[in-house]
Amino acid sequence: MNEKVELSLLIKALREDRLRKMKEKLGNAPLTETDSFEWATSKDFNIEEDDFMIYFYEARFMAPTARKPISDRVSVYFAAEVSKTEAETLPVEVRFIVESRRLVHTPGRSRFCEKWLTDITETKALLQRMMDL
Repeated sequence: MNEKVELSLLIKALREDRLRKMKEKLGNAPLTETDSFEWATSKDFNIEEDDFMIYFYEARFMAPTARKPISDRVSVYFAAEVSKTEAETLPVEVRFIVESRRLVHTPGRSRFCEKWLTDITETKALLQRMMDL
C-alpha cells in the first residue's frame, strides 16, 4: 500500500466522523453509505478544507537488536484535524493507520499494539525470503 492510499483513508475517516457529528447535531439520521462528497487529493502534506486543517505525520518504528542493528522500519501515519473557526471549543480529531493495513484507528478507542509492528516486519522478511528463492 502506498502512502497516498493510507493518507486518503485517514482523510475519509475524519470526514465521515465530522459529517456524522454534524448530522447528529442537527437531529438528522447518521451518515449512510449513500451520502457522497468530494474527496481531497493528498498531493499536499497539509490540506485545508472549508473550516478545517488536516495535518499529516509519519512516525517510523524499528526494533534493532545486537544481531540485526539495522532492522526493518514500520511506518505509522497520523492525521490531526483542527477547526480553524472553533479552535477553542472543538477537540482535535486524530486518526492513525499502520503501514500496509487498512483499519483506521482512533486514539482512546484503539490501543496501540506492538504486535502490529512485529507482524509487519515478519511479513516483510517472509516476502524478502520468497523473492530470494
